Amino acid sequence: MAGGKGFPVLSLFVYVFTLSLLQYSTIAKTTGFSLELLHRDSPLSPLYPGNLTRLQRLQRLVKISDARMNYLKSAMAIETSNTTVQPDMIRPKVGADTYPFLYVVRIGIGTPYKGYNLIMDTGSELIWTQCQPCSSCFAQKDPIFDPRQSQSYRKLPCQHPLCKNLQCVNGECIYTKQYASGSSTKGVLSSETFTFLSSNQSLEAKNGLYFGCSNQNLNFKFDGGIDGIVGMNRGVVSLVAQLRDQINRRFSYCLVESALSMKVTSYLRFGSDIVIKGGKLQKTPFLQYKKNPNMFALDLVDITVGTHRMNFQPGTFASKPDGSGGCIIDSGSAFTYIDQKPYDSVKGALMDYFANQKLKRINQRPLGLDLCYVLPTNFNLFPNFIFHFRGADLEVIPENAFYVSRKDRFFCLAMKPDQGLTTLGAMQQQNVRFIYDANRNALSFVSEDCSKDVS
Repeated sequence: MAGGKGFPVLSLFVYVFTLSLLQYSTIAKTTGFSLELLHRDSPLSPLYPGNLTRLQRLQRLVKISDARMNYLKSAMAIETSNTTVQPDMIRPKVGADTYPFLYVVRIGIGTPYKGYNLIMDTGSELIWTQCQPCSSCFAQKDPIFDPRQSQSYRKLPCQHPLCKNLQCVNGECIYTKQYASGSSTKGVLSSETFTFLSSNQSLEAKNGLYFGCSNQNLNFKFDGGIDGIVGMNRGVVSLVAQLRDQINRRFSYCLVESALSMKVTSYLRFGSDIVIKGGKLQKTPFLQYKKNPNMFALDLVDITVGTHRMNFQPGTFASKPDGSGGCIIDSGSAFTYIDQKPYDSVKGALMDYFANQKLKRINQRPLGLDLCYVLPTNFNLFPNFIFHFRGADLEVIPENAFYVSRKDRFFCLAMKPDQGLTTLGAMQQQNVRFIYDANRNALSFVSEDCSKDVS
């Protein structure tokens, strides 16, 4: 039998393979594969909250994004040391009630494999899932992974380089991830076979991937739909780093716009499954921050609002010696956050623009967004934005820059201020293909209709 139950088909309409299909699927080895990238609020998501209104969804996304920013800043504030396994992989801090995220992937673990829902996180490193025997686990709908039932499961010995800074207990390499909110996960650093759906629709097994087999998990609130996390940052045990040349050291996604994200699926693509469909491909280098070298940091130079270039001073968005500041691209925040001082300048430019349009500002902050206006009938003169990175200009069209509610007759800027960190969020990444390329140490991007990015 090629695999177990619970692994999904890459389809817009089918979430789980039937058992008969699994029995005849072939295991292939390619340099590319793709995964459905499910938004947490999608009807296909294991966390689908039901048929929310647009305002309810917006309110949820603002809270998740605020929590995400607290997490990112906490993680970046931790000092790193010159070791094989970075301390931030093991002990990040999250200033929120639960782990904030937006997207989920489903991956097969073990031999024979079973499918598990994992958070896709470009801001973290370790891959982990709950494991039996479990002394303290949060509720999940999938059966908890039992390494005793897998032919390919191996515990890492204490002399392994990745265990250098971890505890060794009874010959097992023990890790702990501690969260400021009180959430924590603890288990055995291990290796296992992970199974993915390849670009030709066959199943592809990747052997010997390092992951955390967690059997002590406290204070997580995933409502039964999440089984763990797949780390996607630049760290040595992230999925991307471990697959390396097997995926040409690159991955990509193209996020569908918010209005479609509940009906159309985005895809997370690796290696040769990444296809450029035309347009001008731009490239900007990744930076490496001293406080956390594993984040996908970018050199943001300036911002244009409509036709007005802000002309910020050089270094405005640079990382400061104390670890504050900087600019990153992130998959877990719905909205873009801009450091307070440059944000105030951007806000001022927008206020001048809308004052010239004779629009009335809403003084209170609807649903947690900062700059909102009454929406006149048939008004559509929204300015676009351009984020000027080193060597590349990312245009954010008005549909991705503003939340517009014609039914409730108001609109808001879909960006928020932050004290220090600037983060390019998911809404401002919509309908653009982003390619994270470790070979070139760069982020490439090109405009694309992401709703046509199908398997």
